[in-house]
Amino acid sequence: TTPKTAVIAGVRFHRTKTGNLVANRIVQDQCRSGVRKKAPQPCKLFSTTGSCSKGPSCRYQHDPTRVAVCKDFLKDGKCPNGESCDLSHDVSPERVPNCLHYAKGHCTKADCPYTHSRAAPGALVCEAFGFYGYCDKGASCTERHVFECPDFSNTGICKSKGCKLPHRERASVLRNQARANDAMDEDVSSDEEAVDSDDVDSDEVAEFIEAESDDSDFENQKDFIPL
Repeated sequence: TTPKTAVIAGVRFHRTKTGNLVANRIVQDQCRSGVRKKAPQPCKLFSTTGSCSKGPSCRYQHDPTRVAVCKDFLKDGKCPNGESCDLSHDVSPERVPNCLHYAKGHCTKADCPYTHSRAAPGALVCEAFGFYGYCDKGASCTERHVFECPDFSNTGICKSKGCKLPHRERASVLRNQARANDAMDEDVSSDEEAVDSDDVDSDEVAEFIEAESDDSDFENQKDFIPL
């Protein structure tokens, strides 16, 4: 394999993924200044809380216009932190959860602050909204905008260690898991039956019988000398 570092004329270089060599001095300067290439994904912590302790050194995006809605402001129309609140006071469909009553066809509030989305009550949970509190699709998203773990709600399993999102069990997901487990048990059972079954091909049995008969006849011949 190609070495990740190289020393040329006494100067140490780091090799990038594209094969370019970057002087160690430049790498160290960027480390000290906190400059690093940003990933295109938003920072989950910044998006859901409005702040990130890693600051400029965080490798994910910090966009103050795409943070989650302040739940106090959404619920009461006011926030004790006022303008200093790190979360958003912009009650827009991109960051506000879906109206449960509207999804069931009976929302009577003319000034309902929640999103009137046409997503079905049994639709999957939107990952963008669930993980970041913001979805570009807004009311047009076909998945549900709710404050819960998308992985657990959609599959019944959450692999994120220390996940702080609500893990709500849904009967439909549990039923699907039960059906999948039953189907798996049936497959295993049928395989075991196939292995233990006495119902074999008669031609195959005849082949073994003929082989044994040939051996016995061979042994009974006078010119057969056992070893």
